[in-house]
Amino acid sequence: MKRLILRGWRVAAFCCVFSGSAAAQNNMIPPACAGNTGEALRECVRDITPPQQIEQLTPIKPAPDPTQPINCPRLLPADQAFCVSRNEIILECRKNRRPDFGKCFAQYAAHVPAPAAADCARVRAELRPQCKRRNTKYMKCAADPLHYFMCIEDPGVKK
Repeated sequence: MKRLILRGWRVAAFCCVFSGSAAAQNNMIPPACAGNTGEALRECVRDITPPQQIEQLTPIKPAPDPTQPINCPRLLPADQAFCVSRNEIILECRKNRRPDFGKCFAQYAAHVPAPAAADCARVRAELRPQCKRRNTKYMKCAADPLHYFMCIEDPGVKK
C-alpha cells in the first residue's frame, strides 16, 4: 500500500509540473495568436514577426582548392598533358586515402615532366594574350605542381 501511495504522489507531482510548464509556454504566445495551435499558430507567429533589416552583405569568394581536379580541355594545349597527369595523381592520392595528401602528391609529381613553353603562334588568336602571360610565369609556377594552375591564373605572380 505504501508503495502505491508514493507512486500516486509522483504522478500527481509530475502532472502539476507539466501543466505549469505548459502554462509558461502559453505566456510566450503573442496575444494576437492566442487560441491557435499547430500550423495555424506557426503561420500566425510568422506573419506578425517584422522583417529584419540586413546590413550590406559583401559576398566572400571561396578560396580555390588546389586538390580538386581541373577540366583539362579548357586549358592551353601546352598545359593539357601536365593537367591530365596532375588529375591522375590527385585521384590516386585520394583513392589510397593517404594521411598526408601533400607528401603523396609530391612523391608522384616528381615523375611527371614539368610543363614546357607554349608555342603561342599555334594557339587561336583570342588565346594568345593568355598564352603569353602563361609563358612569362610557367617556370616559376612549375616549382609547385599542386598549385601550378592557380599560380598561372594569378595576376599577382611575376616571372
